[in-house]
Amino acid sequence: MLGGMLRVLVVGLVVLVAAMFMMPRAPSPTSAATVLPEPRALPDVDLVDAHGSRFDLDAFRGRFTLLYFGFTQCPDVCPITLKVLADARAKLNERAPQALPQVVFVSVDPERDTPAAIAEYLGHFDASFVGATG
Repeated sequence: MLGGMLRVLVVGLVVLVAAMFMMPRAPSPTSAATVLPEPRALPDVDLVDAHGSRFDLDAFRGRFTLLYFGFTQCPDVCPITLKVLADARAKLNERAPQALPQVVFVSVDPERDTPAAIAEYLGHFDASFVGATG
């Protein structure tokens, strides 16, 4: 009888620990970003946007920009992240449209991610997203 109660107790503890790990947790405020004490100079880049036009650092000036590196054939992380960014922009647009960040998707697969492929891909998330490739 004692052995049976011990088994029930052990199973209960395992279920409790598993439930604790599965509970959603709020991320810490600094877990997804690094705050730099001073702006850093960026090296010049030479990219092509989703319309085939030159895309360089001047495209970032004067706007808060979220830069995301991914590829159009990405099966899960890229589309999930782009959906989260699109939803965040939509919510921010309701509350503070003047503070909307520019979202720039930079391909890490320039051989397959043509400007046309990037434009089509980003169109599934938010028409304002800017795409670029090397």
